[in-house]
Formats: sequence, structure tokens, C-alpha cells
Amino acid sequence: MRTAVAAIGLASLVGLVFTLCIAGCRGSELPSRRFDAKLWKTTSPDVRGSMVRDLLGLPGDTPLRFMSTSVKLRSESPLFGLAREEIVRLLGPPDGGKDSPTYMSYRLGFMGEEGYLEEEWHLLFDFNKDGFPSRIFVGD
Repeated sequence: MRTAVAAIGLASLVGLVFTLCIAGCRGSELPSRRFDAKLWKTTSPDVRGSMVRDLLGLPGDTPLRFMSTSVKLRSESPLFGLAREEIVRLLGPPDGGKDSPTYMSYRLGFMGEEGYLEEEWHLLFDFNKDGFPSRIFVGD
């Protein structure tokens, strides 16, 4: 009997901890920081995630959902006007195993925003036949 009560108590505790962890994942976007190419190449994906808005030339408070379709680069972006090879020189080799001449991706770590669960996000590039980005977006 004591074993059954202890098991129920342990299961309840595990459930409570799990629920708190999931609830705590909402709104956990990293604060934005300035893009630093050297740091981007050597740091964790989570730190990259904090630099992605500046890299794309967007205001630091731009929500993730507005970057999940297609980002129109501003002239302030370090990526503005760069071809695929130049982007690879700036950011280092892509992380994705599915990269091709027309696609590549970089891990941005786990991010979330209010009302959304935390997920691993990526900076994704589609390239045209001339090697320039036809679409840049942040996706999970």
C-alpha cells in the first residue's frame, strides 16, 4: 500500500514539474544582440538565435512569427546583396545535412514567444540559379 501511495505521489510530482517546464517555455525568446560573425561561427545555436534579428537587419523586438515566411533584407543587414559563397564566408559552413546549391540552413537553438511552445529554430535560405537568396526565413 505504501509503495502504491509513493508511486502516485512521485507520478504527481513528475507531472507537476513537466507542466511547469512547458508553461515556462512560453515567451522565452533570447534578448537580441548585435551580429558578430566571429562569435556566430564559434558559439552555440542559442547565441546565434539572439543575433538573428540584427543579422537580418530587423528591429530587436521583431516577433519570430514575422520572420517565418520570407524576410526582405534591409540594407542594414550584413547579408544584403551577398551570394551563397559570400554568406558561407560570413556565417561559416551551414549546419543542415540537406544543404544543396539551392538550399542551406543554420541552427538557431530553442526559442519561443508568448503563446507558442519553445522549439528549435533554423535560419533557412533558398537560392536562385545565380546563387543569390530567393527566400530567407526563420523556421522550425
